[in-house]
Amino acid sequence: MPISTGHKTLALLGLMLLTLGLTACGSGQTADRSPVEANTVTKEQIATNRPPTTQPTKSPSSISISTPTTSPSDLSDSIECSISKHLLTVSCKAPRGVSGQWMSNATTHISTGSTFEFSIESQVSDIVVELNICVANDCHVVTAYIEPPPLDALRAEELEEQEVVFWNERPSDIPKCTTDFRFSHQLANPEDVLQLMFGPGSHIEPHEHMLYWESGAVEDIKTVPGKKRQVSRKIQLYAPADIYRIHVGEANRSTEEGNTYIEWGGYLYTCDGHQLMLGHIGEPSDEVEAILAEVEPTCGQGSGAPGKGELECTWVIDTVIPSGTPLFKSSGYAGAFDFGLSLFGLTAEQLQEQPGYGYSITPWRVASGRAVCPVEYFPEPFRSEYLKRLRDSATGELFECGPFNQDVPGTAMGFWLPSPSPESAPLLESERTVDEWDTLWLFMDNTDPSIHIISVGNNTFGLDYGQYRIPTVSDGLVNRRWDSVVPGSTYCAELSESWSDSYESTLEKIIVMQVSKDGTSLAIEAHENGECSDGPWEFHGKERTFYR
Repeated sequence: MPISTGHKTLALLGLMLLTLGLTACGSGQTADRSPVEANTVTKEQIATNRPPTTQPTKSPSSISISTPTTSPSDLSDSIECSISKHLLTVSCKAPRGVSGQWMSNATTHISTGSTFEFSIESQVSDIVVELNICVANDCHVVTAYIEPPPLDALRAEELEEQEVVFWNERPSDIPKCTTDFRFSHQLANPEDVLQLMFGPGSHIEPHEHMLYWESGAVEDIKTVPGKKRQVSRKIQLYAPADIYRIHVGEANRSTEEGNTYIEWGGYLYTCDGHQLMLGHIGEPSDEVEAILAEVEPTCGQGSGAPGKGELECTWVIDTVIPSGTPLFKSSGYAGAFDFGLSLFGLTAEQLQEQPGYGYSITPWRVASGRAVCPVEYFPEPFRSEYLKRLRDSATGELFECGPFNQDVPGTAMGFWLPSPSPESAPLLESERTVDEWDTLWLFMDNTDPSIHIISVGNNTFGLDYGQYRIPTVSDGLVNRRWDSVVPGSTYCAELSESWSDSYESTLEKIIVMQVSKDGTSLAIEAHENGECSDGPWEFHGKERTFYR
């Protein structure tokens, strides 16, 4: 599917909204998106399905809210909001010293704090933003109304001009790069990095942090009752480039056994709005702590663990952090920490020229749509030292960093979605994203190109969640490479588990596949048979169709 390189920049409109009313306080839950990323996750932890749309409510609330310095009845300042027509986001902040619980009729996102930022998820006649403020036992709601952007008019204008929204627009409020983007400092001392590993981890879809950084096992750590045990060495991480915005979070997590621990994660933005992702980190540096102390966080139940009541706090701050500044340490609670790089402002064609990117048919519908190999952006000698660690720990064989995207048009290889993609990226972000548990990824093993893997989320065609591998052959209709599965034939593949708790490779099932004539859909079904035999193979009525 072609991706248009034409795009338009729509201005950010700043709106100063007067307080329009005070009513009784309402209740709700927390933010729906967390910057704290986990490597090993459950279905509930990474599902992106949203609950039914929540309307602002005016019922009493028992939620504890930070006490403002002035009473709600005396509040005369305004809520300051800005709306971006291009990004279709709303950002609001309360007067100084005031915080509370935020909600809006245009989003299911609910949070607490002094600021509120959300994407417009549904078209409404007026965007209503409510800030629930409690002083002692006295709770009120400050209400503001925002004129929504004319979505229908914007869509009609695009059709008339034969233009589409540029899906990868860089943020307009972050400084531009003056030269080609590169890092200028090490992320970590190469001597502290034992090994780099590439792969999807326990995710289903490809994503931006598929390069995992291992610091090595830790020894002589005592187990504290009720606390998760540290499993890897904590190493210092630095800003590899000048940072102009941080979006980080601290989460109080717990294991299935009930042992608790604290981890941080989030996103850092460089010039041009290029995004650095850090996961499984902790212990903010003194420099970062000083920046975080400048604003109140938004706190609530973390989206990474719904139903568990785990507290998570997030900060979004525009700042300047010079390259080389200590940031965090790796948390030590995972075998490796995450580091990813996503490039903004580049077209699909320009991204394909970047190291490790590969090829994506619909880059705006997949988490790896902007992702590149971060190691290639470090100066020497750090680049070479890091690449030396992307190797087989037993043989020393060096591996490739990527490709993050492996779509091959007209074949089965690549990323598949539960619904067909429109010809251009929709205006609303919510219309672009898809629950990765409803997707399918057929890709090549980074350590052995002759091994191909299928990554499955929900069991919708007879195959449980997991990653399954096949040793490919060069001819026939059985165990072919995914990029050799083409329209016109029915193929069969004999699957073994790619990973499991015992790390054993046991023959599980077979899958039967057909690619449509136009190459844009894939019908697939799993059978209990352990071998494909000679065929021909037919579907048994439980096949599922996926789309590009």
